Amino acid sequence: MTTVKAILFDMDGVIMNSMDYHVKAWQEVYASFNRYISREEILLQEGSFDLKEWYNFLQDVPLSEAPGPEELAAAYEFIRAQGRRQRDILLSKYLQEIKPYPDALPVLRALGRLNIPCALVTSSSRITVQEIVPQALRDCFRIIIAAEDVQRHKPDPDPYLAAAEKLRIRPQESLVVENSPGGIRAGLAAGAVCVAVSSTLPASVLLGATAAVYSNLRDLAVAQGWIT
Repeated sequence: MTTVKAILFDMDGVIMNSMDYHVKAWQEVYASFNRYISREEILLQEGSFDLKEWYNFLQDVPLSEAPGPEELAAAYEFIRAQGRRQRDILLSKYLQEIKPYPDALPVLRALGRLNIPCALVTSSSRITVQEIVPQALRDCFRIIIAAEDVQRHKPDPDPYLAAAEKLRIRPQESLVVENSPGGIRAGLAAGAVCVAVSSTLPASVLLGATAAVYSNLRDLAVAQGWIT
């Protein structure tokens, strides 16, 4: 069995209790296009990205079946613009409501005492990380991988591969902690061991993607022997 040398944490729904506010911000963006998306749909799609599906849902004229480079580039820019709008809504309306999960800091500090390096790996922007994650928590992470640091995002493995590379370990030597099917797929595709916390989705949904699901970070930490 490969020894785990580092822990790679997702941010939203794992370290930060922020997903309900992400949902509200996305619903506002969708409403501006006279579209509705439910909380459940957003939570299930967290950590996933399908350009064509997303673009076609928001736009009256869908992408071509085989879009060319210019059409694809325009579609990507449109989606990136909606991501920036969502971020601006999140930070302007809900920043003061977003808090870390109570177990996050004690678990991270316990890992620090054990000299186990940690990384924060998120599809959110670096601005969002800096705004919503308290400095005391950010100080617990050896590295932070944000949206700007990779070309492809979850469920592609690139964010977790980048974290492993910066920590100078093999991906197989890392434990990924996620809360969504798309994030779990990213961790597994990177070759990491992957577990989940059922903070935003029921364990019955997550068990289809990974074998180990915990109610919260403390239960995970006890099971792993990081705390007693």
